[in-house]
Amino acid sequence: MNFSIEMTLRDKLKLLRKAEGLSQQELCDLVDVPQSTLAKIENGRNKSTSVDFLNKISSHPRLVKYAIWLMFDQITEAQALDALEFLKSLPEYVEPPEGD
Repeated sequence: MNFSIEMTLRDKLKLLRKAEGLSQQELCDLVDVPQSTLAKIENGRNKSTSVDFLNKISSHPRLVKYAIWLMFDQITEAQALDALEFLKSLPEYVEPPEGD
């Protein structure tokens, strides 16, 4: 079963970093990309992201679990449940009303 969660790439990268406990610089050091590239994407100043950049992130052993989500907005049911547990752990999380 697949779930679709549509987000912008900038939102996805911020969530990925938060889930992994990484700063922009730490993520960039991990995948060998300039921090300025990531900063531009996350700040909405870079509208076209290179395939090389996405490939570096989605093929890194620590981050490969995010590949399908980053590229296609698809996650498995297990990943959706993990993501929900992560979201519930955030102080800003608000339980949705019944029926949603």
